Amino acid sequence: MGFESAIESTAGSGFADAQVTASQLVRQFGIWQERAGRAPVFIHHRGRAKLVLASMEQVRQWQAIGRSPGPGLPSVEALLNGFATPLLLLDHMGAIVAKNAAAVSWMAPADAWLAPLQATIADVARHRIAERVVVRGGADGNGTFEIALQPWLDHVLVRIDNASLGQQLQDRISALDAMQRAIDQVAPDVASALLTPRGYLSVPSPALAAMTGIALAATIDMRFVSLIDIASRVTVGDLIDETFRTGTPARAEAYLRVNRADPIAVSIGLAPIREAAAITALQVVIARQSPPALIHS
Repeated sequence: MGFESAIESTAGSGFADAQVTASQLVRQFGIWQERAGRAPVFIHHRGRAKLVLASMEQVRQWQAIGRSPGPGLPSVEALLNGFATPLLLLDHMGAIVAKNAAAVSWMAPADAWLAPLQATIADVARHRIAERVVVRGGADGNGTFEIALQPWLDHVLVRIDNASLGQQLQDRISALDAMQRAIDQVAPDVASALLTPRGYLSVPSPALAAMTGIALAATIDMRFVSLIDIASRVTVGDLIDETFRTGTPARAEAYLRVNRADPIAVSIGLAPIREAAAITALQVVIARQSPPALIHS
């Protein structure tokens, strides 16, 4: 049994009270830190367990389990195979101790790109300090890859990331950030927000706070439909549920509540955000409707 199965067995051991969201952890860190000293605390993000807060004693127990071979494959290989990213475990001489299935399918002949890294591997093994380098390699020998090397279990763990895909992702993130900044420039006429599958605001939106007159901090973990006037709340709530279910972008006309003022007419656009095949959030854009123009006789 390796790290992964050891943690899973802990998660199923009746620690029902050791579950916390990231926002709750930030607000009450002292309480959850104390609980982590007794049992691991599983930190949820967007409805999924993403991180574990645990004592050093518990971590050392997991490490000891990870070093112990179990039935079948050595536990370290079973652990590496839990990741889709190519991973290698090397000894201090650069010899491959273990690798996951993703690394097997990716790797060109190992000497083609491992040989130039021998000095870096030795430095990481000796000084226990992580390093990151960029190399050309892959099955066709033409890809550009970012290689992260870090000490792990008295060996060197090597992670291989496609640098070209990483740059494309960064460019896409930059474009989305620019769009968000542009939306903020026309507040309070336009605002955007991100919704969790349960319909809560997951990221504070300055533009939405400006449009509603609600303090930015007060919007954290708030249900989006609570900002909609009662007359159109059911319609908007049903549309959010339908968009999460079908993955089809949608639009609604509604009235948005405004602090210390009358509700305002808005158009709401919804579009799903996917991670792999799953819809993990909704992008929402709210636009204030212009009042009808006066007709002069």
